[in-house]
Amino acid sequence: IAVGSAILWPLGSLVLFAALLVPVRRPLLQQRPNSLSRATSFLHREYKLQWYWWEEVELARKIMLTGFFALIGPRDEASSFVRLIFATVLSMVYAVLVALVQPFKRFEDAMLASAAAMVVALVFAGSQLSTVWMAIDERSGGGEEGQSDAEA
Repeated sequence: IAVGSAILWPLGSLVLFAALLVPVRRPLLQQRPNSLSRATSFLHREYKLQWYWWEEVELARKIMLTGFFALIGPRDEASSFVRLIFATVLSMVYAVLVALVQPFKRFEDAMLASAAAMVVALVFAGSQLSTVWMAIDERSGGGEEGQSDAEA
């Protein structure tokens, strides 16, 4: 049951968002809201009309960062590093995409989303550096020299 739920939630939520957003396309673009477009406004009200589906992109990004990338490779250091690289690249691409496309109605929201994505990318990049540093430290003798220097 747990595995089924872990698979169903991410895919199901993407399908559900799409199933709700596809029927409201015409009423939104024609600026003639109907009951469904008003009921689903929480999915599209922050975005410009032509980007009404952007919440789907945002949800896909979140699912990839929190779930999909965890499935890459075995639970070892090399696979962990690869996951960090994928997460960093996705966050940077998203930050640039938000800055270029500006899907939000408010400029401030677009800049905040882009800045937040860059901060996430920087955290992942810092994690990569930390992983590399720890691997170098382990291969060079576990930092024994650094400990004796600190004690002196």
